[in-house]
Amino acid sequence: MQQGGGTRKFILVECEDYADTLTAERIRRAMNGYPFQGTQRETLMEKRLTWTEVRKGDKLVEEAENTRKLHEENFDQVKIEVKEGVLKVVGERSVEETAPGLGGSFTYCTLGDPLEIESLLSGEGLPSREMLATWLLYVSTSSQGKDAAPKLAEDLNEFFVAKQGNVYTWLLYRPDNDYLTSRNAVLTLDLARKICAVDPKAEHRVFSPAKYVSNKLLRDEKLSIEHATIPFALFRKSGS
Repeated sequence: MQQGGGTRKFILVECEDYADTLTAERIRRAMNGYPFQGTQRETLMEKRLTWTEVRKGDKLVEEAENTRKLHEENFDQVKIEVKEGVLKVVGERSVEETAPGLGGSFTYCTLGDPLEIESLLSGEGLPSREMLATWLLYVSTSSQGKDAAPKLAEDLNEFFVAKQGNVYTWLLYRPDNDYLTSRNAVLTLDLARKICAVDPKAEHRVFSPAKYVSNKLLRDEKLSIEHATIPFALFRKSGS
């Protein structure tokens, strides 16, 4: 919570290897509190007394008093003081064991290796399946969470990516040129039937290099399949 009672969301980026052990831990302690004994001081308002500020006179006093009253329930005492030409409103509390936290929520995330879209489309390298699946979920759906994975037959496990509400995402992909140019990476009518049988009332998005079944046949079979072709450059053989 910020001064004035508002709330703020922010993203903090840490590039060093102590992100979890140091940076994130500091945020956790600020939220939840931390071991401390003694007098804790917090500056609630600070104004340098320039001529412009001094001319405000009563308004400046009123602002300081309002700040004091706003925070006095959270501290043992709130002082208004002037030191070295600076007007401050300072809250003080005596802490015996743990300093109180500010509250709020915090999510710690890590980034994997970058997936450069330009390189992906040019066929300069094959990303891992996890990287490609994460990217496809990001660009194809606005949903952030994932539902619990359904129980699947063994031959479907390698294709399943995520279930999000009434939508299933499937990916026929391995970072292997021979696999990607084989029939194993193709959506067929038989595979489409197996996928839809997992949840006939749901929508199924299938990403693969190719499909051997027409959209008309999928409709005739009443199979709720939306197919998207993985860029051909992904599985183009080197030198071809």
